[in-house]
Amino acid sequence: MASAKQIPPGGEGTIEVTLNTHGRAGALQKFISVNTNDPVNPEIKLSVNTDVEVAFSLDQTNLNIGRVKSGLSKVYYVSLVGTDKDKHKITAITSTQKIIDVELNQAGFENNPDKKLKITLHGDIPIGRTYDRVTMETDHPQIPKLFLSITGEIVGDILVEPNFISFGVFDPAVENVRQIRLAASNQTTFKVLSVKSPMEGLIAEVVTQAEGKLYEVKLIARPGFSSPIIRGNLVIETDNQKQNTITINVTGRPRTEPRPGLKPPTQG
Repeated sequence: MASAKQIPPGGEGTIEVTLNTHGRAGALQKFISVNTNDPVNPEIKLSVNTDVEVAFSLDQTNLNIGRVKSGLSKVYYVSLVGTDKDKHKITAITSTQKIIDVELNQAGFENNPDKKLKITLHGDIPIGRTYDRVTMETDHPQIPKLFLSITGEIVGDILVEPNFISFGVFDPAVENVRQIRLAASNQTTFKVLSVKSPMEGLIAEVVTQAEGKLYEVKLIARPGFSSPIIRGNLVIETDNQKQNTITINVTGRPRTEPRPGLKPPTQG
């Protein structure tokens, strides 16, 4: 914030800078642009530099578990860091989705005093993308709570890529095609029994790339697609016991105005 909108020739002014260091650690640099009517220096860039010292935090605020095979239980550790990590402690822990068990050991796990948290991923989590948020209450007067987000994907015998379909904003005058790939993991084999389009006007087709191992499912919006929006689920039925129904979210919207130079589709 500047002390005045205009500073007269030969005058002085001050610029007050507020720097948000939340979630930052280590060296931090920001720039401020000052506009003037000086033809030689119409813009002056000011650099603000600091070194953010962490007082009490986790060594990570986002734990990405990646892809985990369904039925497996995995263990992760999270450490406390900062200048106050030995002066204060975590007093309570809660999670939103209950897909994990969180254990607290003030002495630390695996003979490491910093590894205060042991996170065990349940082996019975449903297949698909997974998310949990852990809230930790502390006795630190300035940092009463710490947060940890956990993201990843639980995969089964059938690997689905991508696990959603987006047509975006598309031209309805031409054919638009999106594909997903279904592949068997390890020694598994499976068959695609049927596919159901999410809505009228979208055509779902199955292409066998390798019998029992690899399939491609195409979702096609033919020229002249007339629905104002695409929103629904592509449903794929297989003979796999754990993944007999695979649901893929589908979104999109046809462009209402043709691009310059394009003629609108001829009405029959």
